[in-house]
Amino acid sequence: RRALHGGCSHVAMQLAACFLFLLALPAAAWLEDHRVVCTRKLVCNGILCTYVCEPGTVVVNPWIVNSLVFQRNLQRDQPLVKYEMPGTHNSAISQAYGFGIEEDGVEALLGINLYKGDDEGEGVCQYLSITDQLRIGLRHIEIDIWWGAYVEKGHDIVVCHSPAPGYPFWEVENAAKKRNVSLGWDVKKLSCLGTWMNFTTILTEVKTWLDANPEEIVILYLDTKFPPTPLQAAKGNSDMLAVFGDAIFLPGEGDPRNFTIRQLLTMGKRVIVEDHEDGWLHPESGPVVVFSPDLWAHQFGQTEFSEYPNCTIEGDNDWYGKKFVRALDGGPFTEAAVRCGVNIVSGDYQNPDAMQLFIWSWDVQEPRFRGGCPVILPSGRWAVFDCSTPLRSACMGANDTIWTTSTTSGPWSGPRASCPQGFTPATPTNGYSNARLRDAVIAETVWLSISAPDYAFP
Repeated sequence: RRALHGGCSHVAMQLAACFLFLLALPAAAWLEDHRVVCTRKLVCNGILCTYVCEPGTVVVNPWIVNSLVFQRNLQRDQPLVKYEMPGTHNSAISQAYGFGIEEDGVEALLGINLYKGDDEGEGVCQYLSITDQLRIGLRHIEIDIWWGAYVEKGHDIVVCHSPAPGYPFWEVENAAKKRNVSLGWDVKKLSCLGTWMNFTTILTEVKTWLDANPEEIVILYLDTKFPPTPLQAAKGNSDMLAVFGDAIFLPGEGDPRNFTIRQLLTMGKRVIVEDHEDGWLHPESGPVVVFSPDLWAHQFGQTEFSEYPNCTIEGDNDWYGKKFVRALDGGPFTEAAVRCGVNIVSGDYQNPDAMQLFIWSWDVQEPRFRGGCPVILPSGRWAVFDCSTPLRSACMGANDTIWTTSTTSGPWSGPRASCPQGFTPATPTNGYSNARLRDAVIAETVWLSISAPDYAFP
């Protein structure tokens, strides 16, 4: 992915210097490092280039994708306040759309490491398109927007992050001069002045994916970089309604956190829009489309979080099942957040294989065969056993944090298992309830009440 291109051949006297610069670039590449397989396209700003994945071409891991689909199906009858919606930070500020394509060359010139998030002062945090982010299992999409008048676009809403170059581009240019290399770049492309997309283009990309996946719901978080006037709010609302129509759950229809996913789908509601700017609540005309403030009660990082079993967020240990929460962090932290039932975990530079950190149910490559019955192992992961195996069954109490087992062992009997008084056969539906069941059964393997899915992995 690391490349310089184009400009080196335009100035003959600099050819040797450019060639030596190319040879000095690190051989490793982001896409190779993270084993991302896709159809690649070379994009450049002057001689600063990178390879990006064409939207919709990323090869996904079937075990990861099927396991995440399975978990979402388990949650169909849970209210949104308990629903898990993996997300990304600055989802649309992606190299797939031309943002931050200079990073490799900047790294090489300055001897620094980027790809940490909010890079180049341009807010670059991703390298996959929205389409591919949705395909790998992400459901909370952040769209940074500006009013076009600020970014030489006219009176319209555009997708970008920084209104002017915030990165010390002169340092890059000085480093290039020392190597006798002419970058031939457009500095404005490090900001909204030169790199942006139409708001409706991103919305249409989401809509196209939703049309092909009718059983899915997404939340769009508009990270609005300006206080919307009534006219601007009306324009943004009109754009969203023109693309999604009645599929948007409007604030006037209630609090979506209290609806189950099945209820929302039955109502035809596939899109929920949220933002922190209350100007969206006062459009000049038309209905209010955007929930403001955001639906989450906490937005936090790793330092504000205590891991399971405490699961405390910013000092709050009574949020589970009552408040929507968002972790603005990712990487290895994802697994700890999922174990506590955190609704949204939004990381930077999300890659397909890392989505396995959102899986709390099946053990790797389970279910191994069709026709088996599901169990929870002492590790907390799930597997399929021969249905005639004598085991006790998982039983849930008054809520999904209270678990025990049936008093007797026997073959799998699903929802007919004999549970103690006050308990019923059940199956966890998120990472927190699963961890609570694991603690209750300690070192025992027990039956789960659901039937195994109709697929298996070799």
